[in-house]
Amino acid sequence: MSGLDFEIEINEDKNKNDLIQNQNNNKNNNNNNQNNKKLNESNDSITFTNFYRKSSHPMICLFHILFKLISIISFIILGFIIENESMAIILIIIFGSCDFWYTKNISGRILVGLRWWNKIKEDGTEVWIYESENEKNKSKGDTYIFWTSIYISFGFWLLCTIWELIRLKFIAFSVGLVLLIFNGVNLYGYFRCSKIQSQNIMNLGKDIVGKVGKEAIMSQLNY
Repeated sequence: MSGLDFEIEINEDKNKNDLIQNQNNNKNNNNNNQNNKKLNESNDSITFTNFYRKSSHPMICLFHILFKLISIISFIILGFIIENESMAIILIIIFGSCDFWYTKNISGRILVGLRWWNKIKEDGTEVWIYESENEKNKSKGDTYIFWTSIYISFGFWLLCTIWELIRLKFIAFSVGLVLLIFNGVNLYGYFRCSKIQSQNIMNLGKDIVGKVGKEAIMSQLNY
């Protein structure tokens, strides 16, 4: 009987050890899975297409980008395709107006929960109104696509306007200036609406000032 009891105790200890080992293996597997998931999420956040897949409103994002691309492409190629310069200018401004309207009235409200407009009061004064609704709860993909495309579009029209002025192409400069104003007004309006973007710019400014100050101090110390 003692031998039998001794064997039973050994088997119970072995089962306990196996159970503990299995639990440890499961914990390690869970940790590895979580680390892999975080790594995949960080890799996903690098590319534009992955942000598009994370979008809650992919069709709104698509048209948001499409209107801006049409304006840019028409400015680049319509002058070579259409012999009538006046017609090319009219089409470019129409495309830019469509982009302005869509960004102001649809994509900004749906993608990032922001809205701006102006109204005339009874006394004739103009009032600008900026609204922000659930900005923090919006999709990361929608937010990335919206703000990235707005910044890129504004930068493109700014460079084009400067370039056409340098080349003394005053008609192209005038058209580029109109499109720059369209994009600049939208950028300014949404920037005033967004507390997150304002904070990001402030943090970026602080980082730049901090780095410049640190480099200046280190250069003086090295000197």
